[in-house]
Parts: sequence; structure tokens; C-alpha cells
Amino acid sequence: MVNAFVISPKVENLVIKQTMLLKTVGNIEQEIKPSLPERKSQTLVNNELSLLEKQMSELRIELVQEIERLYNAFNQQENKKSYQEMTVLQAFNQLNSRDLIFRLQTVNFTNKKAIEVVEKLEKERKKPFTSLSDVIERVKIKNGKRETKAISEKKMLQIVDTWSQLSFHK
Repeated sequence: MVNAFVISPKVENLVIKQTMLLKTVGNIEQEIKPSLPERKSQTLVNNELSLLEKQMSELRIELVQEIERLYNAFNQQENKKSYQEMTVLQAFNQLNSRDLIFRLQTVNFTNKKAIEVVEKLEKERKKPFTSLSDVIERVKIKNGKRETKAISEKKMLQIVDTWSQLSFHK
């Protein structure tokens, strides 16, 4: 099939110029068409970049939240350790003099007797007490010329009952 136009010689130059212009316009369109997908691909790249930035931001937030959660859990464990209840034996082995005097006064020791017992406890606990009966046997106070137990078995039971109701912290 042959495409042809019949034109008059007067307009032949105009038709040739128009054909040349149309060819250049066709070339320009071909140059523009590849750049349109490039724009679309650039938009896609920008969208993907935005999506990745958003995901990174969300991951950062999750990471910060996880760090905070772990930090709080660690602090709670530390608080639990520092506030674990102390047994009566641990109290005799570890409490300072002032606290021991106060604790002994909770079981009706007079201030004078509590101070005297604590002084003896301080001397004796250089070697830690192994049991409550060890406390009873080793802590003795002078009563006149003879030494007597500073804490009797009955008083030790009272101490155990009373102190177990109080909270002691390490």
C-alpha cells in the first residue's frame, strides 16, 4: 500500500516544510515520552522513600518504647531487691544499732536494756549468728556478778511474732 498526496506545485514547498516540522515534532514527542515514565518512576521512588522513612520512624519509636520498658523492668527488679523482707535472724546480723534498739523497744525492752543488749549484740555479731538460738546463747548481759541471757526463749518468740508483722527491708 502506498500513501500519497496529490498537491499543487504552488503549495508543494509549504507541504514539505510542514512535513519537516511534523517529523521534528514526532521526534520531540519521542523524547518527551521516555521522560514521562521517568517522572512516574521518580514519584514512585519518592513514595517508597517516604514509606521507608515512616517505617524507620516507627521502628525508632518502638525501640525507644522497648528501652523504656526494659529500663522500668530493671528498676522494678532493683527496687524488689532493695525492699525484700528481712528475717529476724538477718535483722540481728545486719541492722544498725539505732534500728535494733528501736526494734527491741517494740517488744517492750526498756531503752536502757535495749541499748545494753545491742552493745552485746554488736560485740557478738563479729561472727554472724547462725540461728535464733545462737543469738540467745551468745548474747549475755551482766546481772550483778553473773551473766544471764539478754534475750530469753520466751522473749525471742515474742520478737519473732512482733517483728514478722513489721516490715524490715534490706
